Amino acid sequence: MTDRQFFWGLSNGAVMFTLAGFFWFGIAMSAIPRAQPLFVLLVGAFVLLLLGVTRLRRKARGFRYAELALAGERQRHENRRIQLGIRWAVIAQTVLIGGGVYGFVSVGRQDLIWAWIGLIVSLHFLPLGRVFQVPAYYVTGLAGAAASLAALAGLIGSPPLAILGLTMGAIMWSTTIYLLQGAERIVARGIEAIEKVSTT
Repeated sequence: MTDRQFFWGLSNGAVMFTLAGFFWFGIAMSAIPRAQPLFVLLVGAFVLLLLGVTRLRRKARGFRYAELALAGERQRHENRRIQLGIRWAVIAQTVLIGGGVYGFVSVGRQDLIWAWIGLIVSLHFLPLGRVFQVPAYYVTGLAGAAASLAALAGLIGSPPLAILGLTMGAIMWSTTIYLLQGAERIVARGIEAIEKVSTT
């Protein structure tokens, strides 16, 4: 894997964490009375993070997904392994979320749906941490899973949806900031780790 490709993939991850954080903060604000004025601050922070992601994307120096078709055999093998890992993580996430939502609706516990979604989305970062060789994804996944399990068990305060949303939003945006601040180091270590996996 080239550094351009890794920067490209890392910037994609940063975009997803930025969007996820905005989503969870929005969920929290919907559960907090008279929180609308804070929306301006939320949008401002969101825009700043997107600007940071744009700068990170520039480090990919124009990498395009179509370039993968022109890669050598070793890189194509790496790409197939990564794509397969992503595919299975997304399939498992979709099935578990769908099944969980159906189950909670069936028993009349719709109040637990967001916590369940938070748990499954968080857990799906664990295999992605291995696929992309980015240890920060493990931390994000475990932190999000812990917060979601606490919500499922009724261990967080009131209002629970607001606390869950604020916690998950903070976890997602903390990950974005970490990726932006440590991109060079993450890419160097990630490429080295992926090459070791590919040669074993």
